[in-house]
Amino acid sequence: MSKAVGPVLASWAALTLAAAHVLGGAATQPRLTAAVLYDRSAADVAGIASLVEASTSDTGGMSLVERQEIDHLLQERKLQQLLAPDAAAGRAEAARLLKADILVFLSVGPVGTLECVVSESGQGVRLGRSAVPAAPSEAAAQKIANFIRGAVPSLDGFC
Repeated sequence: MSKAVGPVLASWAALTLAAAHVLGGAATQPRLTAAVLYDRSAADVAGIASLVEASTSDTGGMSLVERQEIDHLLQERKLQQLLAPDAAAGRAEAARLLKADILVFLSVGPVGTLECVVSESGQGVRLGRSAVPAAPSEAAAQKIANFIRGAVPSLDGFC
């Protein structure tokens, strides 16, 4: 084999692998890992958080960090400290420890609402914040799941 043929074959192989990846569609797309964090003492938030987790994980585009891992992290850190707008470094560290691509924070908002904050893992930057009516639970969970999809542009193909 000549020296010129080797690079051509290598390029052809790389293009073939890239085409297979593109043509493979969603089956070859990486899944995002999300950690849903919330105040466990707020029963309404816990119920809706479970519905949000089910809604986002059922779509096949997102996997979730195990609740036990999140609870372990929250024993060491206060949820409110991670929610603060200036706590980007803490959120990035939490995402790293949980091996999560995104963090989703749910908390009790003003009367009758839930607040949802979505942040990315690299810098801990908030991607979005929204308040949704807390009742009915199923509607609140769906609105939050839709908000998460909108806040994370790369989720368009996942969820």
